[in-house]
Order: sequence, then C-alpha cells, then structure tokens
Amino acid sequence: MNIHWCTIGDFNVITTPDEKEGVIPYNMNRSFEFIATIEACGLMDLEYTGQRYMWCNQRNEEARVWKRLVNDNWLQGIPQTTITHLPSVGSDHCPLLMEIEDKVKQPIKYFKFLHCWTEHEELNNVVKACRDREVEGNPMWRLQQKMKRLTATPSNWSRRTFGYIFSIVRDHEERVRVAEEALIVNNSAENRPNLHRINVRYIKYLKLEDSILKQKTQLQWFKDGDTNSKYFHAIMRGRRRKLFIHRVCIGNEEWVEGDENIANAACDHFKNIFTGTEQPINEDILQHIPRMVTLEQNMSKQCLLMKNCSRLAPMLPNLISNNQSGFIRSRCISESVMLAQEIIRGIKIPKEGDNVVIKLDMAKAYDRVSWAFTSLEIIGFTQRESPINYLVCPLYIGRQRIIYYSDLVAKVVKKISDWHSRILCFGGKATLIKHVLQSIPIHTMATISPPRTTLQYIKRVTADFFWGMDRDKKKYHWASWESLSFPYEEGGIGVRHLNDVCTSLQIKQWWNFMTKHSLWGSISKSQVLPEV
Repeated sequence: MNIHWCTIGDFNVITTPDEKEGVIPYNMNRSFEFIATIEACGLMDLEYTGQRYMWCNQRNEEARVWKRLVNDNWLQGIPQTTITHLPSVGSDHCPLLMEIEDKVKQPIKYFKFLHCWTEHEELNNVVKACRDREVEGNPMWRLQQKMKRLTATPSNWSRRTFGYIFSIVRDHEERVRVAEEALIVNNSAENRPNLHRINVRYIKYLKLEDSILKQKTQLQWFKDGDTNSKYFHAIMRGRRRKLFIHRVCIGNEEWVEGDENIANAACDHFKNIFTGTEQPINEDILQHIPRMVTLEQNMSKQCLLMKNCSRLAPMLPNLISNNQSGFIRSRCISESVMLAQEIIRGIKIPKEGDNVVIKLDMAKAYDRVSWAFTSLEIIGFTQRESPINYLVCPLYIGRQRIIYYSDLVAKVVKKISDWHSRILCFGGKATLIKHVLQSIPIHTMATISPPRTTLQYIKRVTADFFWGMDRDKKKYHWASWESLSFPYEEGGIGVRHLNDVCTSLQIKQWWNFMTKHSLWGSISKSQVLPEV
C-alpha cells in the first residue's frame, strides 16, 4: 500500500520469545505465519516507552506484549511518532497512547566527509590551500582553527562543484525524457548526440547519488549490485527512527523528557561514571603472587616495552590458567560451553547429592576510571530453571528440546525483519543470506548440535526471505533449497547447507578432543575413556 497506515493491538501471537514471560516456553514455529504476514505487508515495529508487557492473566506470572506496527510510508511522512504504555486500571490490558508530532525540528547538520569527493582532482588543492593559510596564536590554537576551517571549506567547495546531487538527478531524468521524445519525433544527427551527452551526465550524477546513499546507510556488506535508492532511503529512515530519543530513565523509574533535560541527564550520568574518589592501594600483597615468567622469557623487558603481540603470544598459555579458554592461541572458547554442559548433565545424579550452579559476573569492573570500582560486587542470586544461557548457548538437563533454541531462530527472524526484503533484489538477498544469516548459528553449532527441526526452521525462514512474499501468501519457490546450495558452477547460488556445516563442526570437535590437550578434553576423557 502507498498510504500511511498503522495497526496496534493484541494479535495473540508474538515474534520473539522475549515478548512473552511465563512458565510455558514458547515455540517459534507458531509465529512463522504471523511474521510472514508482517513481511508481506511491509510493516515494522515502533519503539515504545513504559513497561514492557501489556497483558497479564494474573496467573503464574504469564504476560505478553502488544505489537505496534507501521509501514515505511508512515515513517516517511510522520517520523516522530511515540508510543507510551500506560498503567492498567480495572483491566488486564494496558492502554497504549500514540502521540504524533507533525512538525519535525530541523536537526543540527555536522560536517561529513563524502567518499565521492576523493574522485575529484581539485580536492587535494582545496585542502592544501585551506591548510596553508596562516593563523596567528599558539600551536594548539592554530591547529584548532585549521581543523575548524577544514570542516567548512570542503562543504562550500562541494556545493559550488557538485551542487545538490539529488535535485540534479531529478532534473537530468526529466531532460533525458524530453530528449528521448525529441529523438522519436525527429531522428536527426543533432538529436542523437544531444541525447548521448545528457545520458552521460545523468549516469555521472546517478553514480554520485548512489555513493552518497551507500555512505549514509552505513552498509558494510554492500559491495556490488544495482542502484536500489529506495532500499537506501528505507534503511536511513529506520536508522533515524532508532536514533530518535523520546525520553530516558534516570533511575528509580523516573523518566526525563525534552531535548534539554535529556542532554543534562546524559552529561550527569557520564560525569558520575568517569569521576570518583581515589583510594590508596596496598601493593605489598602483589609480592605474594608467584612469578610465572622466567628471566629467559622476560627477554630483559623488551617484549613488554615493544608490546609485540607475536612475542607475547607464545608466553600467554604459560601465564593464563586453563580455565580461560577464550582469546588464547590454540584454545577455543566453545570448550567452556561444552565443559559447562558436562557439569550440568551430572547435576541431578542421585548419588552425587544436592548440587547448585553459581554464575558470577564482574559488575562495573572496567567501566570506571577509579580503581575503587575494580572489585567483584555480589548483589544477590537469581534462581533459574533449566535451560540457562551461557555464552549465548543453552545449557540444559536431560535431552534436547526445540524450544531451547527459540532464541537462535528469533535472531534470524529479527535480522530479516530489519532488512526491508520487499525492495531488495535477489542478488542482495543472496549476499545477506551467505554472509549474515548463515553466520548467526555458527557459534552455537560449533559448541552444541541443535536439533534438526531447529535447522529446518532456519532454512524455512531463510528460503521465504529469498523468494519473497506476495500480499497475503508466499511466492512460489522455483528451486529447492538443496539445489540452491550447489556452487555457481553447478547451478546453485553458493549458500551453505546448515546440516553439512553442523556435521563438519562435529568432526572438528572430535579431532580437537583426540589431538589437543585442554581442560574440557581432560575431563571428557576421564569420563568417556577412563582407561586412557
């Protein structure tokens, strides 16, 4: 639809497991039809302020959130739309207040360096002339004035040289149309070169517009493809919507509104973080720490002075305990998850007695300048039933269940919902699938093998994203996903089959288990191969 429209309400279905809180885990298979409808209509969820859950049946702490869906035309015409969740009075549903601000404030425009400037031969001369102009004062004052002048000079030069690119593109598009009509009426030797000259200038400014839009959208994955300016504009509107701050919470459920009040609250927050009272540190206790580096390894302090990573890397395994498996060469962070899973499996063995798993987090250890905050703060314990998440992977007792991996499927679905797939070409979709969607479950599959049904869910939503939606139904899939998994030379598009990836990662785990020495491997061998 090419009109502004919005729908708000309780649809009795959710899109992610985070939108529901209750004793019954949620299966993402129930949401696929609703997600497909949202994608077919080109809708997206608005941000909100207030409490998270909008409905509760007052039994067993079950709650669910409402949806606030608008289309892209709504964001284009009414970008500053706010939704507030009001408290429920006399009902189990919370009312929603929509506030629409028609007048958009003119934002402050800061200097932005455009990549297309580097292709012009005059840029270096303009920058050099601006830099060489003398400024009186001390060195730091001269540097500050030259930097300030450099932010204005290229912008003024760009307006004189290029003009307003977007209006020039629309003007040349009209001129091309007029020249083509003139050529059809009179195919003369004068009209043909005139059309070619206008087309050359039109293509030149189209490339400049494409370069500016790509830079504004900040798309890192986009390398080659067609000039999809509609997609770029949709991405920019989505980014502006996320950057718009309606109000902020400063603690104790106290909310602050207004640009000036929000700015003051942000300044006070960071002043509180980066300031504090310094306390003296007793360094005598450091003498009781045993030395792990010999004189030969120390290399007369040359390694530490030069900060040479290649020299420090071989020493780190001797310095850091085997409990730290991440960010060390020859160690893998996935082994920490597998080790935790081995511990969790035996937590309910009757002969072992009562067991408990405690996960400690370092709170505000390195977020503040003051050394007084580099301490472990234990503020309480939270009781959680199986499964629990550890390093983004589920830890469970007993057999695997599909609902344990609902968060993994929800991540893929959320990525797809943010991409405006209705205005993406097949080449752009294939690039996103190969480099983004299929990389999301890699960390989980490298640690735990998800159920085949979970991989089937991911393949299903990925295939629907590739082929697209047509109004209220899916488009026809002209080839199976197995056929698309073949390389280009064999008739496919080069996407990976997740079942094959999972199998290869399992083989890698077995190889590391049999050939490398690690804490996880030692404990697993003592359980699986006690005679070795």
